[in-house]
Amino acid sequence: MRFFILASFLLLMSGCANTARQVYVPLDTIPYAIDTVTVVVYYPATVKQGPLQSFDVLVDGELRGQVIAEQPLRFPLKPGSHVLQAKIPGVMSPSYPLEMYGGLVYFFKLRREYGTFVDQVHLESTPLIKGYSVISHRPEFD
Repeated sequence: MRFFILASFLLLMSGCANTARQVYVPLDTIPYAIDTVTVVVYYPATVKQGPLQSFDVLVDGELRGQVIAEQPLRFPLKPGSHVLQAKIPGVMSPSYPLEMYGGLVYFFKLRREYGTFVDQVHLESTPLIKGYSVISHRPEFD
């Protein structure tokens, strides 16, 4: 029993123990310009959805950036028709065709579903959101 207590104490003191904490992630809701579309993609991860997951975000088939739970992606687009998708290794979300208008901010939430044989990635349009909280396992987001 003493050995177990000593080993637990050493593990805790060495920093190897889980140091997860809740982090608030604010989202910028101000558009870039009146003639520009603003897109915000975020991932409010839960423990079940994989808080360490990163997603590639594609617009019209081209990579625009990556999203992790603590770091959303915000980027400008020209107004018009666009197709959004998200992917993780081996899994691509369905295409999300949109007609986008300048001066507006579009918010999209990423969601991952674990399946028995195949995982799925979803990209969902959401109303304005000012921020969200996640459990962070990354020390750089204290």
